[in-house]
Amino acid sequence: MKQLVNIIHSTDREDRYKLLVHEANEQGYDFRLWEGVKSHDKPSVNISKAHRMIVKFAKDTNLEEIIILEDDIKWCCKGAFDYFINNKPKLFDLYLATISWGRVLPDNMVLDFSGLMGYIIHNKYYNTFLSSDTKLDIDRAQARRGQFYVCNPFAAIQYETFSDNTKRIHLNDKLFKNRNLYNGQ
Repeated sequence: MKQLVNIIHSTDREDRYKLLVHEANEQGYDFRLWEGVKSHDKPSVNISKAHRMIVKFAKDTNLEEIIILEDDIKWCCKGAFDYFINNKPKLFDLYLATISWGRVLPDNMVLDFSGLMGYIIHNKYYNTFLSSDTKLDIDRAQARRGQFYVCNPFAAIQYETFSDNTKRIHLNDKLFKNRNLYNGQ
């Protein structure tokens, strides 16, 4: 049975829809789309609301954990999603496929990070996640609030597409330049 992932996607981003379908087909997972939120002038607030919407659903339906992806996630190679899943720690609050900023400790723990492109959140962290400061970016609001691990080598990066948050194209060379990326071996 294929793994089900939850993807935040704005239907007006046809460019990203093609990318997310490509990634799902290549990695072999099924997905449920969640419409991106556009109720606030500040994009980071909308992104935060979209993530919270899925976590609230997981809490309300008593899911032990849920996989959440943003629609611009780019798995490093074929099989990277399985690598991410198969290396999930036994105990965690958030397990991240990648981060765009943050120091990775020797045990792959991160205390503070940026980047919620792909992650699994455990039910013991739902309330903490949902109660985080809404004035901060959702990833930055988690700093030092839980037990966070990143898949290392990183299983994913971000497509270089126009960002609805920063209103520019993100160039990943500098974000992932010194990171260990999964290459299928």
